[in-house]
Amino acid sequence: MTDIRSDSILSGSLDLEALDLFRNRQAGSQVVTLPRLHAKVYLADTKRALITSANLTPSGLDYNFEYGVCLEDAAEVMEVRQHLEAYSRLGSVLSDPELQSLLAVAQRLKHEYEQVAKSANRKLKATFTRTLHQARSQFLSAQVGARSAHSLFSEAILYALAQGPLRTDQLHPRVQSLLPDLCDDMVELVINGQRFGKRWKHPSAMPSSTSSAPGKSYSTGKGGTPLRERSLKVLGSHAAPEARFLEDEQQTNPQSAADSPHLRFSPSIASAASVSLCLRPDDLLTGQGEHRGSPR
Repeated sequence: MTDIRSDSILSGSLDLEALDLFRNRQAGSQVVTLPRLHAKVYLADTKRALITSANLTPSGLDYNFEYGVCLEDAAEVMEVRQHLEAYSRLGSVLSDPELQSLLAVAQRLKHEYEQVAKSANRKLKATFTRTLHQARSQFLSAQVGARSAHSLFSEAILYALAQGPLRTDQLHPRVQSLLPDLCDDMVELVINGQRFGKRWKHPSAMPSSTSSAPGKSYSTGKGGTPLRERSLKVLGSHAAPEARFLEDEQQTNPQSAADSPHLRFSPSIASAASVSLCLRPDDLLTGQGEHRGSPR
């Protein structure tokens, strides 16, 4: 699991070529992209887990002063593995063609960034800005993959409920914290014909296509700058559909990393949550209806 995003690539903290090389050399390995990752956890089997401050980089492996623990108790290792596997289901496994496409995007992004850093040419800056927006769309589309919005949000709900029962008004901010880019109330986001963003609280009501009229233009930002609708290609799809999103160029994510929940995985609670989802999906997903008895 790693966070594939433009700033990580441009800062050099993430190298997709190294990630591709690691995956090719490590049989059975998979790559999942998810936001807000900071923990460094390494598991090669069910017998040992390393939890450390060290990244898988030359500095982390050879130069920095790092610290960590090694777990060798089978039950503890299994609990860590289950927790990580549960969290990984909030994203999608990248196929080889998808990773190669993202690698090409990353290489173009770095090349244009280097050119802009050396020049004051406005055309180069405008080109880089467009590439940056396209990269953001493609990296976000990779997180969704071929999965439905309902599938992604259901996994997020199960993960949040693993901590214990939550009322719907408590559940929504937890889900938004787990999937911040897909739950941005300032953006109308459409990926693979599915609406995210402002309608993320109601995944069961999402349309299956975007054949209706384009989204409205909203006014926000300095001086009431209108949000502009852009058409960007989505990678990792046979039909290469388009992702349309409305975005203020000066927008920042209001969510803080400090808001991220610290959750503990419990298979028994997750199973109970799954039953609840099957019985009362509308109440749990949309918050409609009256709460009866103890909080769900």
